[in-house]
Amino acid sequence: MKKLISIFLALSLLTGTYSCQERSKVELIPNTEKEYTIIKSNPWEREKADVFSFEFEQIKEWSETVKDIQKRLKITGDSEEFEYAIYVNEQGKIDKVKPLVSSNPEIDKLIAEQMSDWQMVRHIKNGKPHKYRIDFNFTIWKNKKGIMNVINSNFPIIDDYNGEDFITYTDKMPAPIGGIKGIQEKIVYPAKAKEKGVEGRVYVKALIDKEGNVAAAQIIKGIGEGCDESAIEAVKQTKFIPATLKGKPIGAQVAVPILFKLDSKK
Repeated sequence: MKKLISIFLALSLLTGTYSCQERSKVELIPNTEKEYTIIKSNPWEREKADVFSFEFEQIKEWSETVKDIQKRLKITGDSEEFEYAIYVNEQGKIDKVKPLVSSNPEIDKLIAEQMSDWQMVRHIKNGKPHKYRIDFNFTIWKNKKGIMNVINSNFPIIDDYNGEDFITYTDKMPAPIGGIKGIQEKIVYPAKAKEKGVEGRVYVKALIDKEGNVAAAQIIKGIGEGCDESAIEAVKQTKFIPATLKGKPIGAQVAVPILFKLDSKK
């Protein structure tokens, strides 16, 4: 009899548990993504994502936020990537910000607060303004001296150098005359690097003035053994087609990748 009671209680408990689970409902959230037109943005082809209506003062304000990020950020490796989905309403104001790639909630909050005042371009589709989403991304590199640099930002950031402003995002970015190939041809492969079989890609941040001259260059990420110095020298010897903003030449900064690869045949 005791066994029968035990079995009955066990079944009652199981049935009760199942009933509770059956009664509880999972909330169904509507797919808000359908409300927004997704606009692709490639950091290397910035002119295709014409959604920025930033005034110069607004760009400067955001640049100050970037400097604040650099002060607060503690990078354990050599770089930190950030990417956010930004949801813009019909009036060009930002409604929501969603972190896509980030490991720092404090930075996420700072960026969201900053974006509350931003004015984006209104997206017109079939003669009517539409909501849209664009992903904002940037990478912060830390060089060997511990200095942090922002690269590959698809939103504008201003770097002040010797009293002159250099922007990361323009209507048309600086382009080396002769292309990257022209810079590569100026590279002198250091003998020390050859002997040790050092290969890799060096990233140089170059500040290009309104005339297309290299005002300054520094290593964002290097491989050592003299390759970094050789890459900077090659970039400094290069003349660029200057960047333009609203049809006028402007100082701009650009990340230049330089490849060091040994000839396997030799």
